[in-house]
Amino acid sequence: MQELCKPCRTTLDAAKLVEDHGIKITADDIKRKELNMPAISYIAGVCAHAALKKLPCESCALNLTTEGSYNFLIDILIENLSRGALKFPQPVVVNAVLQTQLVLEKLSEKENATWFHAPGNQRELLLCLSKHFLSDSEDLDVCFKGHHPDTVLHNVLHAAANTLLKNYVNVRTDNLMTKKVEEQRRKLRTLK
Repeated sequence: MQELCKPCRTTLDAAKLVEDHGIKITADDIKRKELNMPAISYIAGVCAHAALKKLPCESCALNLTTEGSYNFLIDILIENLSRGALKFPQPVVVNAVLQTQLVLEKLSEKENATWFHAPGNQRELLLCLSKHFLSDSEDLDVCFKGHHPDTVLHNVLHAAANTLLKNYVNVRTDNLMTKKVEEQRRKLRTLK
C-alpha cells in the first residue's frame, strides 16, 4: 500500500532545535488560547477535510471527524459558517492544530524570529517541531485499511502549517503596509 507521507529532504533534529532556542509549550500557553478555541476548532475542521481529501478513507474520517462538537460555542461557530460541508474535528485534530499554532507563535517571537525566517522552508521547520511536541500525546488509531497514524497526522499538520503560515504572512504584510501608509501620510502632512 502506498503511504502519502513523504519524509522531508532535510532531516531536522527537533529535540536539538527545541533545546537550542528554548521553545517550550506550557499549560499557560494553552490556557491563553481558550478564547480562540472556536476559531482553532474551525481551522482543525478545515485541516481534517484537507487530510481526508489526500486520504479518502471512511475509517480515517471517523478518526478525524465526528458528527457533533464537544463544545457548544464551537457548534455555533461551525454551524453559522457552514452550509453543511464543514467538519466537526475530533479533539486529537484540534490539539494538533493548537500545538502547531503555539509552536508558530514561539518561533515568531522576537528572540526566534530572525532564526525562523532564515531557512528556506519554514513549513518543514514548523512541521518538524509540531510533530516533536505531539509525539507522545496523540492517540490516532490505525484504520481498517492500514493507514498509519503518523501519515494521517502528517496530512493534518501539513494543512495546519499551510493555513497558519499563510495567516502569519498576511498579518505581517498588513502590518508593513499599514506602517508604509502611515509614513506616506506623515510625509504629506509635513509637505503641506
